[in-house]
Amino acid sequence: MSVVGKCKCNALLVLIFVLMLALLVLLLLSLSNTSGRPGKQIGSALGQKGIEMASGTADDGAYVKLARRLAHNDKKVRDSTVKNLRRWLSKHDSVSKLDLMKIWKGLFYCFWMSDKRPVQRELSNKISRLIQPLAPKRACMYYTVSLETLCREWTLIDKLRMDKFMMLARMICYEAISYMQKNSWDVDVTTNLSRVLANVVMQVNVKDNRGLCLHIAEVFIDELERVLESRPSPALPFETLKILLRPFFDILCYDNDEAYLSTVEEEIADRLLECLISDEKDGLSGVVRGHAAEVSAIWLKLASRNDTREANRNVLYSIRDKFLAQLAGAGEELEISEVALPKSFAPMSEDNISTEDEDSSKNEDSESNIVGSNKGEENVSDEKKSILRKKKATGNEETKSKKRKSVAFSTPQAAAKQSRKGAKRTPATTGSKKKKAKSRPKAKDFF
Repeated sequence: MSVVGKCKCNALLVLIFVLMLALLVLLLLSLSNTSGRPGKQIGSALGQKGIEMASGTADDGAYVKLARRLAHNDKKVRDSTVKNLRRWLSKHDSVSKLDLMKIWKGLFYCFWMSDKRPVQRELSNKISRLIQPLAPKRACMYYTVSLETLCREWTLIDKLRMDKFMMLARMICYEAISYMQKNSWDVDVTTNLSRVLANVVMQVNVKDNRGLCLHIAEVFIDELERVLESRPSPALPFETLKILLRPFFDILCYDNDEAYLSTVEEEIADRLLECLISDEKDGLSGVVRGHAAEVSAIWLKLASRNDTREANRNVLYSIRDKFLAQLAGAGEELEISEVALPKSFAPMSEDNISTEDEDSSKNEDSESNIVGSNKGEENVSDEKKSILRKKKATGNEETKSKKRKSVAFSTPQAAAKQSRKGAKRTPATTGSKKKKAKSRPKAKDFF
């Protein structure tokens, strides 16, 4: 073969190789663009005004795609996705809690990458207002996921970004209270959202994310007043106020952290005392001043509960004394009135229940003499009574078994035989096995 023929053959091979390489690149690009079709539908739709998605047919990859768009490096992509996310959430009620957690993971990092104070404030308003168009059940789920995400990621936030995430937590709290007012302070809506706050953030004797707990306690009254000032109607009923403050009442009754107790006392009880002193007739001050006797009786009611810790009982009595001293200084006569508290959101534990019937009867009698003639029927629920009966029954069985053993081994021969058997046996572990706490989902579960 001549030299010219060899050159032509080599050129042809190079051309074929280049063409094959180009086809391979095009094939890879097409696969990357068309893989995960539901995700492509969500991603393209959220980037436009008209947001459409196959109803209820999206798989896990679709919501992962959405979360990645929320955490995209390009600010324009993040802004367009957040802008249309509100309409998308209001139209699709089939989103599960796990899918919503994936979306909130993207929202968290979307807020993480926001810079400049005005941009952060605007984005925090958009994220927190996503709860407004939702139905009560979906709003409760959104509020739960938002607080769970903040609790999970709170210890990983550096000091340079802590201020803006504290602002986000404040705005979430404000929008939740605003949502309650939007629903005319419905008892079910208020109770469900307050229970979420108590079980997710304001947990009793849980040391995790205590910084977020302290921050919520500091800003709660401020945000409640801001909601009442921005929209005076419908007015806040006193029964609803007790439901809103129930998570903080549980902290004052059961928590054993002195720093936490002092913060809740200063930011909740003392702020209510300031509202009582204030001359304003509207907003939170008007509600507290209109029910001064009931507010003062709340602290006595909490302090006289059977399951209140002794150290916390002294704190509650001191708060009660502050209210009485302030009312006496103002020349107002306060009659002891009966007040009914909403059911506690704190999980029931055997440590908070008295095991002796004599002590419980004494506490009930003392409470009936101080507060009224109910004899503690509201304080001791049926569940607590059943637990007391079970513990008493188990205690009687243990004492009977001990008596049988003492009778059976009364002779020296029987006692020696039992001691030899006990020496051969391995020591059994005593005590109840602790239940493993439910681990929070990790980031790898979302992506």
